[in-house]
Amino acid sequence: ASIGVTFGWNDYCNYYITEISPGSPAAKAKNVFSDGSYGSQQLKVGDEIYSINGQVVQHLNSSSFSQLLSVAGDTLDLRVLRHAADGSVSAMYQFKIGKEMFHAPVAYYLDSETTGLPSDVGYIKLNEFGDTAPEDFYNSVQEFLADEDKPNKLVLDLRGNGGGDTMMCGYIASFFVKQNGTSDGIPMAKYVYNSGGGDMAETYFYTQTSYVSDLDGKTYGSVNLYDEVDDFECVILVNGSSASSSELLTATLSHYCGIKSVGSKTYGKGVAQIVLTYNNQKYEMN
Repeated sequence: ASIGVTFGWNDYCNYYITEISPGSPAAKAKNVFSDGSYGSQQLKVGDEIYSINGQVVQHLNSSSFSQLLSVAGDTLDLRVLRHAADGSVSAMYQFKIGKEMFHAPVAYYLDSETTGLPSDVGYIKLNEFGDTAPEDFYNSVQEFLADEDKPNKLVLDLRGNGGGDTMMCGYIASFFVKQNGTSDGIPMAKYVYNSGGGDMAETYFYTQTSYVSDLDGKTYGSVNLYDEVDDFECVILVNGSSASSSELLTATLSHYCGIKSVGSKTYGKGVAQIVLTYNNQKYEMN
């Protein structure tokens, strides 16, 4: 049960909304007036949390803030401060948000009106290569293609994505990497390993234009964004928590598509590693 909001904070323990999950109670909430009627304002990324159920949280330590959220009951009364471009407070809004169970997609699309980016830029957040990633990413791409502003640029956000299924990684890569007129996948990486008896073996990871879900048995196909969108451009956001399959996807799109990554150094989890065996196979070092 959740409201679908991720919070962040600064060194002064001021708390801000850093992510709102599509389809969540927070995404659907409207501001409440003193007479109990509802307005048209919605929560936005960047809103500062002023109080929770009447308790002011500015400068409250993070553990107390988390505890306050967890014991708040089935409904949160949030008062938020919205800041102007110069940093000054422009308004305070009140939102009453009920906690409920909902599907938090691991990939979702946000348009320019939501992100504040230019109208020709769309945004897809991919949180993990989990069970619903193929369907969620496919739906996100379809929303990007259907955006009425017709954006031709895409921000693919892999910050905080710790990786997951390599097959899913190959499927998502196919939305960008062209198949060059063949039905075969394009190689993404070679994995070298000890097959036993002192012999080394290798296998390859490839892009794949379809994926069969383990959850429902459905087959999801891909489209190539460079074919679908004129003058398509993309950039990838990464940070120190982007790991494993996220790094493989980033490297693949850089190699084949020239897509640049922006951010900080990634985690470095098991990427391009070779297993070295010492002391008559008794010890292995990665």
